[in-house]
Amino acid sequence: MALAANGSRIADLNRAALAAIDANFTLTSLTNSFIFAGGVDLATGDRWRATTGTAAWFWRKVGGVFAPVTPVTEIAAGSNTVLVQGSGLTNANKLTTQTPTSISAAIPEFEGASSGALLVEISDENSGESQIALSVLKAQPDTQYEMMLRCVHDAGTTDVTFAAKFTTSSLKPFYADYSKFTSPELALQYNNRLRL
Repeated sequence: MALAANGSRIADLNRAALAAIDANFTLTSLTNSFIFAGGVDLATGDRWRATTGTAAWFWRKVGGVFAPVTPVTEIAAGSNTVLVQGSGLTNANKLTTQTPTSISAAIPEFEGASSGALLVEISDENSGESQIALSVLKAQPDTQYEMMLRCVHDAGTTDVTFAAKFTTSSLKPFYADYSKFTSPELALQYNNRLRL
């Protein structure tokens, strides 16, 4: 295999880990947003080049079919003030253990988006990590999800599925059709009023 998973982790929006590497986590509310981190490791002789190599995040319910993360999907690309869309991840901000050698700032951070070009080449058994801000506002309650990173590199396209899974709260919003509102925040305000 040209590319393989090299750790995954769930963290809060300040990049503080909520669980151990590759451990599952249960969100306490459907209003939770968080950061998902996934590390990948290349095989000997393979190259994941800057600008021509790409990375794209996908989601699925466990046992289902993967679909691209977008700002409007069930598991959506979320907003965050810590991640910077398209910027390279620094060693100090990594959430997974990368071996043997980590290439800093290679795979971009994703905030409000889910795909982009590699910033620095990774090759010959080196590794990198990507982080994406996710929103579960439109997710199904009491459901387990998992993430996958689609990597386009010299050896082809490799889909890397990560071990860390997240489960949504069993608390279902009173009003689930968020399309009736101009923003998710207004929908949440409506739900909160109904709970009073």
